[in-house]
Amino acid sequence: MIFSRSPADPSTRLLRRALHRVRGAFLRSVGWAALRQSAFLAMPWLLGRAVDAGVESGSPAGALLYGAAFLAAACVEYAGMRGWQLWATLADNRAGTWLRSRLLKAILAVDTDTLQRRTGTFGDLTTRATRDVDTVLVWIHGLTTWVVIGLTALVLVPAIGGLDPLLLLVAAATVPVLLLLNRVFPPLFGRRAEQLADAHGARSAAADELLTALLPLRGVGGDHLLVERHHRHSAEVKRRTLRLAAVGSVWEAAAFTVPLLAVTAGLLVGGLAVADGRITVGALTTFVLWMGTVSVAVNALVARLGDLAEARVAAGRIARVLDLPEP
Repeated sequence: MIFSRSPADPSTRLLRRALHRVRGAFLRSVGWAALRQSAFLAMPWLLGRAVDAGVESGSPAGALLYGAAFLAAACVEYAGMRGWQLWATLADNRAGTWLRSRLLKAILAVDTDTLQRRTGTFGDLTTRATRDVDTVLVWIHGLTTWVVIGLTALVLVPAIGGLDPLLLLVAAATVPVLLLLNRVFPPLFGRRAEQLADAHGARSAAADELLTALLPLRGVGGDHLLVERHHRHSAEVKRRTLRLAAVGSVWEAAAFTVPLLAVTAGLLVGGLAVADGRITVGALTTFVLWMGTVSVAVNALVARLGDLAEARVAAGRIARVLDLPEP
């Protein structure tokens, strides 16, 4: 899922190396994220038990006990989130330092003509060292989320099935639809992300040429030509940004709507199950909250797939500089 391309692909190879450089901080973020998600998934179950104890059983002591356990789980969830974000941030900062240092060494090791033939102008080179590196860092920061998504699926599938098989069927019905969405949108998103990256590079190149040649051209009245060229490239960046945002918004909206429809169907099925006495009100409450978690997990999955598509494009552009032949 993370690296579906060949290891020989320059972008995949660079992403693997960047992740390997920060593996210590990354693994620590994984541990904290697993702790956080375990507590987060336990909270709906504890709340459902508190509802059953207080409403159906009429036991204030039982409701208070589960309420205290819910509060303890919330504290663990908070601590896990802090540890997760701390180590994930350290990982992406260290990766950024490593990538920019490698770019600087690669640039200083070759002559100017070779550098410009392989990368275009210095303005585009600046884009690779800033925007493209930042895109890779966003991917690294969000990589731990895959562990959270996997843990969510591992826990919720048997847990929802234990509540009622029909509720599990409702939740499982969303999977083929989500798989279809994630089959159609990532390639389109990746192509438009690459087009946007090229547009940013061209605009940076135009800005660099404008600043370099502004004074000589102003003397002969030709500066407006470069200004107009920069405006054209800026308009192209805007157009490509809107096209990318259009794909991303449709993708995210569709992926967000499907779990909500599942929650609606689950309320209908669960309400009938409560009326028949197959499940309790607390179990239905737990299911609704868990389906909210499924919705969050799906949105995170969609965002991470988008990050991966953009990171591959950015890593490919960075790799073209790092793979320059030495003089």
